[in-house]
Order: sequence, then C-alpha cells, then structure tokens
Amino acid sequence: MRSACSAKCAEMPVLHVTTNAPLEASQRATLGRALTQLTAQVLRKQPEVTVVAFDVRPHDAWYIGGELTAAPGALLEIEITEGTNLAQEKALFIERAYTLLARHLGGGRAIADASYVVVRENPAADWGYRGITQARRRELRGQR
Repeated sequence: MRSACSAKCAEMPVLHVTTNAPLEASQRATLGRALTQLTAQVLRKQPEVTVVAFDVRPHDAWYIGGELTAAPGALLEIEITEGTNLAQEKALFIERAYTLLARHLGGGRAIADASYVVVRENPAADWGYRGITQARRRELRGQR
C-alpha cells in the first residue's frame, strides 16, 4: 500500500556517492544526472529537490576485507522519507543504481563486488527542506 503522501508531497531525496574512482567534473555531472533521473523514475521523487553529493576518496583509502582494493569501489546512500516507497521499488532502485555505478565508475572494468547501495528511510518528522519538515508539509496539505 502506498503512502497518501507518495504522489503529492515534495519528495526530497539526498544521494551520497562515496567512491575511490577518480572522477572528473563532467563525469560527476553525468552520473549525478543519471542518478537523479533514476530516482525520479523508480522512486517517484522530484528531480528539482533531489541532491546528489560526491565524496571521492584516494584510491589508497579504500579497503575491502582488510586489503587495499584494485577495483573501483562505491557506496551510494540515498535518504528518503519513511513509508513513501514499496519494498519492490527500493529493490529495483538498488539494482539499477548498482548498474549505473558500475557503468560510470568502472571505466570499462568491473567495480568491486563489495560496492553497496543503501536506502535509508527517515521519519517525516525528522527531516525537511526550506526549514519545514516533511511531516509539517503533509499537515499543510491535509494529509496524514
């Protein structure tokens, strides 16, 4: 069952991409646009309030299993409002986001298997934008 808010609230996801793959500004822009589009298509989030932030780490700062990894690695964390997406939507997002990361960060080679996509759900009362929580936005729209 979808939340009453899912189609009407200004859904404002924040995506944090952490990687050890060297990325030029144009590569970050391309991946940022692709992730924003994916978020809109699969999770029904509004592109105009979607944030994608990059944290590019030095290659020698990425360890998997206690060992320095030769392959590019990635951690994508997306924060969304709790209850606004179905489990199937989140699973599809994780699958497609991993594919995007592999395509954009791998540079023609595979990314590390231990690259992760994490969906974090925040209670509507615990976050917002323009100084208004998501819970308050729902109240203003007469939703629960």
